[in-house]
Amino acid sequence: MSDRHLRDGLWYQVEPTLRPLEPHERPAWSLVPDGRMVVFGEPTASGMLTAPWVGAWSPLDTPALSADFMRLFGGGQLPRDERVVEFYRSYGPLAQKAAINGQQTGAWVARLSPQARRQLSAEARLGLCEPLWWVAEQAREMRLLYDVYRALAEDDLPSLRFMLGGVPQGEEVRGVRLAPTGISLLTAEAEPQQKRQGRRRAGSVAVERPAADVSANVPRRPLTDEECRHWGYQLLAGQLSAAQQQSSVKWMVEQEAGSYQLVQGRSFPDLVVAMYLQLGEVMRRGERYRTCQGCGGPFWSRGGKQKFCDTRCGDAYRQRRFYRHPQTEGASSRRTRTTPIP
Repeated sequence: MSDRHLRDGLWYQVEPTLRPLEPHERPAWSLVPDGRMVVFGEPTASGMLTAPWVGAWSPLDTPALSADFMRLFGGGQLPRDERVVEFYRSYGPLAQKAAINGQQTGAWVARLSPQARRQLSAEARLGLCEPLWWVAEQAREMRLLYDVYRALAEDDLPSLRFMLGGVPQGEEVRGVRLAPTGISLLTAEAEPQQKRQGRRRAGSVAVERPAADVSANVPRRPLTDEECRHWGYQLLAGQLSAAQQQSSVKWMVEQEAGSYQLVQGRSFPDLVVAMYLQLGEVMRRGERYRTCQGCGGPFWSRGGKQKFCDTRCGDAYRQRRFYRHPQTEGASSRRTRTTPIP
């Protein structure tokens, strides 16, 4: 990227195309039924593959990014082709990378088996395409993290306790992390502090148990209020710290009209990290995250009683209610004025 891109924290927009997934481009355990691949790379005149830019924008200055991402890909319905293309034209690809055998490739490739990786096309190995099943997984993980933040901000302990899950009887929580299947608690046998330190020196580790994996043979206890708050904040801190470590802040010299000045720039490796950095900023400002009553999508509330993400969504919701129950809605909307009898 150029110095201007680094200074302003810009990300690139692309012109995407959609194609069906090949059988080897989806892991067998994926629960997302979307069978489309977003391709944003194309061959050059010399035969090399590249991702041409069609524009640039600043994700950290766009609060609607994370809400639009979760609303489009994090719900239960598959987005239409034109909505997917519009998102990539406006915001660009997620473009998360991973190192496999010393080579940089798309992060979704790491979810595939070694045999499936050998069958991938050149654009897939170079990270110039990303499947929508993987994009949906990232959106659902982010939606879950935002729901944890909302529950903590509103002290909604029942919702927080449901998301975190229970703990096996006789064990205690040692850690928490966000996984593709939900929130995973790290639990181990409850023991005194002195005995725990001795086992740690001996190499004993906590046993990871997914919060959603509730077995009838394993009795569980619900988390206490203090445990819900503690591990909810620990989950947020861990995700935001990981995103912070992947971003970079640099000082640069800017020259304009013969004068020099130092400016601070911030860059990020992919769009997912940018959205987590955005979450950290809104948490620092104390903004509230809510779910729209009209479309079910997330939005940042500007007021204490805001129920819809925008006026269009609120109007559409009231129209649907009116046509579903015209007599009830019509009667409730009319206001009668009475004149007192002297």
